Amino acid sequence: ADFSMDDYSSNGELQSQYGYDIRAVAQYVNDNNPLPSQTTRTVSIETKSGVQNVTLYKNNNKVSSVELFMHLPESAPQNITVCAEGLNYNAVKVLFERDNCVLFSNYVDMVDVEKNGPVFERNEAFPDGADIQFVKVESPNKIKMRSWQMGTGEVQSSPSGAVAAVIASVI
Repeated sequence: ADFSMDDYSSNGELQSQYGYDIRAVAQYVNDNNPLPSQTTRTVSIETKSGVQNVTLYKNNNKVSSVELFMHLPESAPQNITVCAEGLNYNAVKVLFERDNCVLFSNYVDMVDVEKNGPVFERNEAFPDGADIQFVKVESPNKIKMRSWQMGTGEVQSSPSGAVAAVIASVI
């Protein structure tokens, strides 16, 4: 591998690689070792989960998109009921290196993610915690998602959350 990374959760435990984190490392590598003449660059990064190849696509010497392989879920997605603050919610549990909880809402823009994310993150349905996706299916080819990453808060992007949301939307 060209580089290596260790990814620690907020409680200090070494965890498996996640899409957002490895993408940020690849961006950092590119920013600090630029190869301006190339429009694409592949960086191999060793993680706890093995070596991951990340391809950076550049436009005008700036990274415009990133491509990486996301593993399939470790088990079949499960429709579950999650009880939070005295109410029952229908959800889909998708397990990658850690649980993802996908909750559907027609009002995803109105969800108070800062309040509700932690409620679901540490719910008894997820003994080791979970990343939470609040999802609205807008059409057969389009979903809208807001994501709460365990130990971090609301994030602008979550590759594993996006994959979990797509899987949950089609089952």
